[in-house]
Amino acid sequence: MKLRAKTYTVWNLLPMLVSIAPWAMGASLLANVLIGVIPLVSAVATAWFIDSALGLAAGAKTMADMILPLLAAFAVQAADFSRWEIDNYAGQSVKRSLLLFYRPAIAAKAAALEYRLVEDGKTWDLISRMTDKPHEKMFDILDGVIYLLQILVGLFGVLALVAAHVWWAAILIAALTAPAMAVSLKLGGRAYAEKAKIERDRRRMDELKRMDLSRECAEERALFGYGDAVASRFRDEVEPAYARYFKVSRRNQIVSGGMNAMFSVIMAATAVVLAVPAVRGAISVGTAVAVVREVLRMSERMGGLNYCMRCIGEGQEYAKDLTGFSGLPEQDGALEPPAEPPLPFESLEFRHVSFAYPGTERKILDDFSLTLEKGKHYAFVGVNGAGKTTMIKLITGLYDGFGGEILLNGRDIRTYAPAQLKSLAAPVFQDFARYQVPVRDSIALGISERELKLEEALRAAGLEATVKNLPKGLDTPLGKIYEGGQDLSGGEWQRLAIARALVSGAPLRILDEPTAALDPVSESEFYGRFGELSRGVTTIFISHRLGSTTLADKIFVIDGGRVAEEGSQAELLAKKGLYAGMFEAQRSWYQ
Repeated sequence: MKLRAKTYTVWNLLPMLVSIAPWAMGASLLANVLIGVIPLVSAVATAWFIDSALGLAAGAKTMADMILPLLAAFAVQAADFSRWEIDNYAGQSVKRSLLLFYRPAIAAKAAALEYRLVEDGKTWDLISRMTDKPHEKMFDILDGVIYLLQILVGLFGVLALVAAHVWWAAILIAALTAPAMAVSLKLGGRAYAEKAKIERDRRRMDELKRMDLSRECAEERALFGYGDAVASRFRDEVEPAYARYFKVSRRNQIVSGGMNAMFSVIMAATAVVLAVPAVRGAISVGTAVAVVREVLRMSERMGGLNYCMRCIGEGQEYAKDLTGFSGLPEQDGALEPPAEPPLPFESLEFRHVSFAYPGTERKILDDFSLTLEKGKHYAFVGVNGAGKTTMIKLITGLYDGFGGEILLNGRDIRTYAPAQLKSLAAPVFQDFARYQVPVRDSIALGISERELKLEEALRAAGLEATVKNLPKGLDTPLGKIYEGGQDLSGGEWQRLAIARALVSGAPLRILDEPTAALDPVSESEFYGRFGELSRGVTTIFISHRLGSTTLADKIFVIDGGRVAEEGSQAELLAKKGLYAGMFEAQRSWYQ
């Protein structure tokens, strides 16, 4: 299933839902129609049974006359029980289908979005709302619509019974039902809007929860004793957000309760009025009892009406979010795997490149020019924010809205297919991902061609012995999510990230601040090991520390968004410029 960009409403979502689970939807609709019809059938069967029982007591009927009314009453009860089971089974089938088809469609759309949207806070709030249990939100819409159908079928049946005996009561109930539905619809929209506001604060709340509850923070939480302080801050952050939501919920409950009370009064008055024709003999006692029972039960159904209209009201607001989400621009080829074989690398040239992030005016790169050649090691150094990582985002195609030219193998980088650019570079970041899946998937990422290189990559990254000692080898789950999962040390996780870069076969390897948390000796060892693994491959080392520069054929010093100095370490030290100053400041770290 693919999510199409269009204007969504609750009603045009229904055909899509039917197409996802046609048989389950059909069963659910049938069950709910039966549920709606049963009150009318139950009233008729109950009246028949009571009148027959009274006739038997008066001697006007025999026991044989009781058989059919009794069977009818049992049949209604059996149908009443069965339809709940059918509806429950059908509902679970629909929810499962939504999980298997609709949720992946939402995930695929999120994965295909332009990278700039991920870095935009406002857009990320929308993405977060859409990707948080989307199948359940869609099921709530479906549940509300089907429940509405059930209630309306039952309501019309009971109104027909009432109208046959107290016409004015039927008209009054019908007249109140329409505005009650409109009010409930509006209340549902307000509730969703407040939930959306809470979503905007949720990332901050989630971070506080992570600090206070997660396993990774357990040691510092215990040693620094910040648990109570974070819990208090969480309470202070959450309370205002939820206070607004509860205020709206409370108002909704008051309005809903008032409407239910009004309906209850009308139902009670209708029941009293129905007693009059029964006493006069205008209608049978059984009919009066059965109709009064169904009338009194209508208050409960009106509560259900409030529920389903709120579901639809929230669904309308969700559909607006879905409209906005589906219309977000996608990155061409975002879902394509890297090309096989990888794109060859001969040279890369930046010519007077300028770049500012979308929505900002400050140029991160300004008249940025340099040339990289095949098979050499390069180090990019400079203070944080100088533009080093931004350069990598342009090389890998995450952003293409730059001025000037970037020539890859003598050709404009924007003319390459996305799959080709993905195959060009293999980065290892400072905050490398720790995928808590089996080892083989954590390295090969589901790409079959890469699985063929696993053993070689493990050996090169120094992980061969580690994986051999795991209970299930390459099939051992990592982390603590799966049963029997094994955690790794920080260094082993890092080697796993290196193996992921090695197995890709990319001709350009990039280390972006991967040693920021290491001491200088460990940093030098790390770069030495990676240098050995990257012989004959073009490498880029990015850091504000100088541990990588001893391996570099050429060093670029980035300052103010441009190349301020370039050359070998000896050449830059001789210039006594920015690099020499940085080197002198850090000399003691590496001696």
